[in-house]
Amino acid sequence: MVGLPARGKSFISNSLVRYLRVMDVNVRSFNAGNLRRTTGAAGGAGAKADYFSSSNQEAKEERERLAMACCDQLLEWIYLQSGDQSSVAILDATNTTRLRRERVLARCRDAASKASLRMKNAPPLRVVFIESICDDPVILESNYRMKLRNDDYKNSTNQDEALEDFKKRVSAYVEQYHPVEDGEVESEEDDIATGLVRIFNGGQKMHFISAGCSLVMMHVSTLLSCFHLSPRKLIFVPESSTDAASLAALLHRAETEDELGRPVDLLCRASRHAVRLARNLDRILDAHHQIEDHKISSSCASNLSKEGLRQPRGILCLRKLEPRNTRCEPPLQGKRFMLQRVMQTVSLELPEETFSDLVERLREVIYTIERMPRSIVVLYPDEEILRVLLAHFYGCPEDGDPETMALPAGPVIELVRDHKGFALVESSLPPPLPEHHLAFSPTARSSPLARNDSSKLPV
Repeated sequence: MVGLPARGKSFISNSLVRYLRVMDVNVRSFNAGNLRRTTGAAGGAGAKADYFSSSNQEAKEERERLAMACCDQLLEWIYLQSGDQSSVAILDATNTTRLRRERVLARCRDAASKASLRMKNAPPLRVVFIESICDDPVILESNYRMKLRNDDYKNSTNQDEALEDFKKRVSAYVEQYHPVEDGEVESEEDDIATGLVRIFNGGQKMHFISAGCSLVMMHVSTLLSCFHLSPRKLIFVPESSTDAASLAALLHRAETEDELGRPVDLLCRASRHAVRLARNLDRILDAHHQIEDHKISSSCASNLSKEGLRQPRGILCLRKLEPRNTRCEPPLQGKRFMLQRVMQTVSLELPEETFSDLVERLREVIYTIERMPRSIVVLYPDEEILRVLLAHFYGCPEDGDPETMALPAGPVIELVRDHKGFALVESSLPPPLPEHHLAFSPTARSSPLARNDSSKLPV
């Protein structure tokens, strides 16, 4: 990782770790800041901005030593992994100077050279710099405030002073920052493969340079292209435990709590029951909003996000959200097959799926949720679907298995974005909307109901 503080490096790093772990890739993140805080080096936890000043030579040398120690731990771990499976190690540090990056590459070359002498068929080593660049003042201010929750500032009694100190730390890094140049990764004489991904303003624009043909990098690139830093919540609700009125109340509550006044989108499977539930929910909310619109005065409306109120709610029905198929019937044979070959696609069961097959099927669902910019309510059909989605968006223990990991009791599981990923909150379903809100007017605002078609979703 490369980038100034509060540019989303740890957010990106943790997202990649969760995603690759679900996809059954050996992966671990090595965070230089955590190493500093746990060892007490370079100021330890609670280090003030002075420790990061370019004029503080002693602290600067200590930070460099710490970063190289973190890099050595990374290389030791990755070469202990089996060569039969892809392994990914992430150096989560600022790495904002060219000298630091040259030292990292030198250590990687040395480790690769020693591995080739030690092992007959040493696995190739690829180094990809992921640089996060951000100059959007709205994103930066939000990220700065989220940084106050980390171990350096969470015990501060004066949050304003803590925020000012963090901004001074950022300024100290800006003085020493050298963005990654294309030439750093385009050398044809290099004995290890190198690449560069630049992410601007949390995913608004991206550059890929010499990313290579690695299959893991192909999936990583796809996930990175789905990132954004819009504030939002992900709310998971079991399909079997809710009705349209209670679900409508949940969406209404989430829309009321949305800081930007935006509608909340709904994601469900494409079964008849789920589609019927989504349509009834949409009608309930439209009738409810018609009544609420009459109660909002013009002075109050000016304080709301009018654009968010005007945009319709998105309801996306995905066939890929169906539960895992655990039965497999043999194909029809002989005369019976000849008589029924026209109906074969209807009468036959889909092939039996393993949990790995389910994870692969849900990959596009994960990309869709990652890219959707507003808060989302996900109506999930069973616990296996929830396990895959929670393992990606919230995380699974390093020594755990997504297929067997414990699930929160719920029934409503809410993920709220923080500086490292998402924080988890459990709650109950709110009371159903009052009966007099259930009348549906044909002139009410309608929202798109799309099956496998995210293009109809308002963004």
